[in-house]
Amino acid sequence: MRFVWVWGLVAFLIRLLNLEVRAAHHDEACNSWFVDRIFENGYFSYDPGNFHGPLYFYLLAAARFLFSDTLFSLRIVSVLAGTLLALSPLLFRRFLSNQAILIAVPMLALSPGLVVYSRDAIHEILFALLSVCAVWRFWVFRESPNRKTALWLGLVAGLWMSTKETFVVLGLALLLAELLLHKGRTLRPLLKNLHWVLLAAFVPMLILFTGGFHEPLGLLKFFQAFVIWGKRSMVPEGNGKPIFYFLRTLLQAETIVFLFLLVAWRKKEGAKAYSRELWFLGAMSLLIYSMMNYKMPWCVVAFIPFLILAGSSSIAIWLERKSRGLLVACVASLGVFSFIQALAPAFTHVDDDTHPYVYAQTYSEFAAEVKNVVALPIETPMYVASTTTWPLPYYLRRFQQVSYVAPSNTPQTLPETATVLMIDEPLMKNMIFKRTPIRQVSVKVRPWAPRMVFTYFQGSP
Repeated sequence: MRFVWVWGLVAFLIRLLNLEVRAAHHDEACNSWFVDRIFENGYFSYDPGNFHGPLYFYLLAAARFLFSDTLFSLRIVSVLAGTLLALSPLLFRRFLSNQAILIAVPMLALSPGLVVYSRDAIHEILFALLSVCAVWRFWVFRESPNRKTALWLGLVAGLWMSTKETFVVLGLALLLAELLLHKGRTLRPLLKNLHWVLLAAFVPMLILFTGGFHEPLGLLKFFQAFVIWGKRSMVPEGNGKPIFYFLRTLLQAETIVFLFLLVAWRKKEGAKAYSRELWFLGAMSLLIYSMMNYKMPWCVVAFIPFLILAGSSSIAIWLERKSRGLLVACVASLGVFSFIQALAPAFTHVDDDTHPYVYAQTYSEFAAEVKNVVALPIETPMYVASTTTWPLPYYLRRFQQVSYVAPSNTPQTLPETATVLMIDEPLMKNMIFKRTPIRQVSVKVRPWAPRMVFTYFQGSP
């Protein structure tokens, strides 16, 4: 089992190396803005209609405090959470075989989806880690229902629920697994210890959702979120996908996990009860997410870990009486294939939007042009008119004179004070220049967005 820790190091390095190769995208830039508000106001004000739970933002604030305000500090939380997620099979040593763990750890370390989104400053990887931890604590409670295990279950559940509202998906799958696979035998001891579970969950949630009691009624917003997100999940809002979207994504970008889904299904009759439950949790979560109209590619990280654990357990059963060399060869083959699939979206073709994991990503040509702007003195006057402003506010956050104008309010005659203009290409057609630009370039920002024209006047690069 000592080789497992080597894979932990591999997982960390893959997630860390060249971490800033991709430009910050819309969601990452917005998350950074929320961290700005924490430093300005002293707490995070939760809005159930616009963004997810507060735990992740406080972790981002801690990372910025430690590493300063950089893209590295914005993404390091996901790097660490992704590394711990790769090592999470160690939590299940009392439920799964050593061989299953030895297969699962490298598969989690090299999974393309887990690698890509462990290098992104979004909630998903932290949420996946806490999802696995919540299942682990529930299983420990099932085996030994008492006050101590109830308190641990509640604490983990409280942090999990403080990360993202979609915990209800796995929660529903876990309830169905308990009823269908275990005939509800945990429900009675759970009800008996429910006060301890609720108490342990309530404390961190109260502190986080109220911003350390700055907003005493903040926890009530937690319940409002389910009405808002329940409606939103069934309305595409430009992100509608067909019902087989996630299966197609796994087949195209996460082939090993797709095979694990099939292998674990075929082997579920001969598998141990916990292995069958892992497959059920992954498959049921996949089904529930597929039934929603609103689909985002990073949702795959919510069920990939369970499918990897289930598939690893099934392969371990097949290899049980085989030689150790065959186990090593099997893990190596699967790992190499997964790593090759992870290379393009994570390192080499990070803005190739034909890949399912490269979704709404900021294009490299835009980021390259922004570097010219960021190199200017911070007092340089700038003017932005765009339908897709983000991530510009993130890159221009240190500049003192930046004017953002809605496209509908863009004047025909451009301001004479600004030395750098960043304007959507369609808006430029009717613009009147009273000055002669020294340089002008049009670049792609991200998919579905109009090209942006960077115009430089005297005093700019």
